[in-house]
Amino acid sequence: MSDDSPVTKKKLRAIYQEKKNQRNPGEKITALTPLNAIQDDVEDSEAVTSSSSPDVNMEPSSKRSRASDNPENEKFDSIKSKDPISCDPKAYDPPGPRSNIDSDPVQFETVRDVFEEQAELLTNRFEDSVKLQDIPDILFSRRISKELSERMEEIEIPIARLTVSIFTDFVIVDIYDEDEEVERKPIVIRYQKTEERSITCNDYKSVAACDIFFLLQHPDLKLQILTFYICEGGDRYVDVSLQKLILKLFERLEHKVHVEKFIYTYSREELYVPNTVTNYLPQLLRAFQPGTLKKIDLALWNDKEVLGRGMYERIRELNFEEVFNTRKWKEATQLDDLDGLVPKDWDNFIHLKTINMKSVDQNDLKYFLNYIPKYADSIFEVTYEKLEDIAVVKASFRGHGKFDADPDSTEFDFPLKFYRDVEDERRVLVYKLDNDRFEIYFQNEKPNCELWD
Repeated sequence: MSDDSPVTKKKLRAIYQEKKNQRNPGEKITALTPLNAIQDDVEDSEAVTSSSSPDVNMEPSSKRSRASDNPENEKFDSIKSKDPISCDPKAYDPPGPRSNIDSDPVQFETVRDVFEEQAELLTNRFEDSVKLQDIPDILFSRRISKELSERMEEIEIPIARLTVSIFTDFVIVDIYDEDEEVERKPIVIRYQKTEERSITCNDYKSVAACDIFFLLQHPDLKLQILTFYICEGGDRYVDVSLQKLILKLFERLEHKVHVEKFIYTYSREELYVPNTVTNYLPQLLRAFQPGTLKKIDLALWNDKEVLGRGMYERIRELNFEEVFNTRKWKEATQLDDLDGLVPKDWDNFIHLKTINMKSVDQNDLKYFLNYIPKYADSIFEVTYEKLEDIAVVKASFRGHGKFDADPDSTEFDFPLKFYRDVEDERRVLVYKLDNDRFEIYFQNEKPNCELWD
């Protein structure tokens, strides 16, 4: 016999918990559980899906498997990243009022009332000042309703560093409130399909992307370091489609994001697997506020194990032109590229002050005979792993200036200096070289030592 008595909040909690235990006895609702995660308990699931979250089973056409159509694609299916998200920016919006709520024994609007009541208790805690430990509760409150979402977006959260680590089956976000010089324990939020005290949602990547956007959206945020790592080497590429959703959400902002140092791991999947996009570096750079980004640190995800599974050939080459043409690249003063990812187009490096790279060769050294770096008035510096052969330096520089030691001597070796005259007769251009670095700078007086051609 049905119970026709009014639905009260006390009765609601009992009914709701009973339903959850019957349907998912091991699943718990925590402060990190998105409101979307409870919506499957409401009968009108089709309306919820269309209004609040994308269909996670519908992959982009570029990512869908076509192995049955072409046996050749089976080779790529075994290494390409899996479970890309649909990247619908509507995933960020809290669910709105529901239709046909009278047909459900647990009325959705009453569920919302319970969540809003709990959110009010939480938000009262950080009205005056916000600490790192408040962030999980802020994220929880934001998902409950549009009104609460807008209130949470106005809160300035004390974030100095944000690190996003993308794994095959989960995402970890580390949030710091101090700069990199201070060792301080971060708030760590883990997103994955099922784990106690973690995000429990089939589309955990979308939840992570929406939370990351929320943490970056405040106009007064001044982020010292933003990091996107791809972690966990393996025999399959790691899906990075959450970056695309973050970029789509950035389009909602009327301002750019203040980022002073950007660390980014690049995946070469798009170079080997047809119909894939895994490099979002230029789009992310364009989302940053002009005049703030000073350091760019790039790394290459190790795909040796992936490519070792078969005979894979590149279908296209790495193109950095779009990155080079961004204003943020041209304004940066430091580049770290220890994996040798960036093509050595020195015309696009000459504006930098410091470059940390994998190696230099004779062609690199010869380039600097034709160009004077922008920061030569102070010091332009390039570091590298090691330059073993001193003969490379002699072959590059000889005939274009003078050494501070006899290049024909058997004792000619690093460290050394090389001097060149410039149009300004009052000073000289100095190249100071060691086996793991070189510097270029102006010297106001002529050298007072013996020089050799």
